[in-house]
Amino acid sequence: MSERPEWLLKAAGGLAAAETLMLIVVLGFSGAPLAPYVIGAMLLKLPFCFFVTQRRPGALMGLVVWEVAGLLAALRPGPSIVLRLVEAGLAAVVFGLLLASVPLFPSVRLPEK
Repeated sequence: MSERPEWLLKAAGGLAAAETLMLIVVLGFSGAPLAPYVIGAMLLKLPFCFFVTQRRPGALMGLVVWEVAGLLAALRPGPSIVLRLVEAGLAAVVFGLLLASVPLFPSVRLPEK
């Protein structure tokens, strides 16, 4: 496949899952009125974190989009700047790991005519 180390995928999936669980805990203790809905949406990310370690291209694309959205959401103004910077940092690291692991996925071939 590639000369890239296998640990890139496992690190990306594990760190993305840890990031998600951290945000769920913070939201759970925040008492925000929309927290249950946001937690429900965050729970949808966990299967992508697992499936990216199984080299599923759809999971890779889903996590890349999710991390870009998380990075943009963390950089908007609002309360708790420390939490937002931690989230932005985690999202940037996961995004970098995901991009570095792209060569580990099988290449797409078009059918011959």
